[in-house]
Amino acid sequence: MKTSFILAILFFAGCNATTSPNGTTTTPGSMVATINGSAWSSAVVPGGITGGAKATRSASGVVTVTGIATDLTEITLVLMNPKVGTVTLGTSANLGEYSHGVPDTNTAYLSIPSLTNFNPGSVTISTFDTSTRQITGQFNFVGRKATNFSDTVSITKGSFYQVGW
Repeated sequence: MKTSFILAILFFAGCNATTSPNGTTTTPGSMVATINGSAWSSAVVPGGITGGAKATRSASGVVTVTGIATDLTEITLVLMNPKVGTVTLGTSANLGEYSHGVPDTNTAYLSIPSLTNFNPGSVTISTFDTSTRQITGQFNFVGRKATNFSDTVSITKGSFYQVGW
């Protein structure tokens, strides 16, 4: 019994979202990105159960999309009243965040505008379906630590696919 449980955990930990030739994810409920030049993807439960990313939608229309990798790093996108099209992160309360473990001032990198980078990123939503409760899109941003603005992380080639809330 213990052996099969351990094998199931190891199998889960080794699976990641798949990507298309143009770098976007093709696994429903997943998120992928390149972080400082290295590939990153949300964990995937085998058998198509989930892609390791989820979304929430508040009563006021704010959608939060979060992907978590097997190393417990996470990417979170907070989108105020999203719709199909492109929104800028770091302005109008739209936010991108990358962290190692639970986000706090020591681990979180946020899409905070600076004097040299007024538009630290964007999200392009290609599908926002309130009837199926799913969102699909692409993103990129430069995250900065709130405690040290010169400490940055570059998130590029990000995408999320059919993430449900």
